[in-house]
Amino acid sequence: MFEDLWKAGGRPSIAAFLTDDENRADLLFELVHLDLSSRLKKGEDACVEQYLEQFPELIQDRTGVIELIVAEFRLRGQNGMHPKPESFAARFPSYADELALLLKQPPPFPSASASASVPDSVELSSLPQCNRSRRW
Repeated sequence: MFEDLWKAGGRPSIAAFLTDDENRADLLFELVHLDLSSRLKKGEDACVEQYLEQFPELIQDRTGVIELIVAEFRLRGQNGMHPKPESFAARFPSYADELALLLKQPPPFPSASASASVPDSVELSSLPQCNRSRRW
């Protein structure tokens, strides 16, 4: 339903879809991944730091946070932003060792034929890396 709202042109709130049960952490990470991907595809400003500020409980899962950081790096690459591993290491110094290993390989950019068939793909080169002052 969350993803469907994005596809229909909406901008759903992550908090509105969260539950207070044992699945909350998994659901939160899934919703953040979907939201991050949708926002970057639409050319909106989005970065992991915004989600960590809005949902501090994310920090309790180190592996999950690293997966979010890597996802942002790859999504930016797929959307033509040419992210640099060293800039991500600088943004996330407490994760720098893991990121050095995970980001040293080039992100899997889609082939020309695959990117031609992806809807909502936009040029994001003018989008800043992250606007941490933005709140929603």
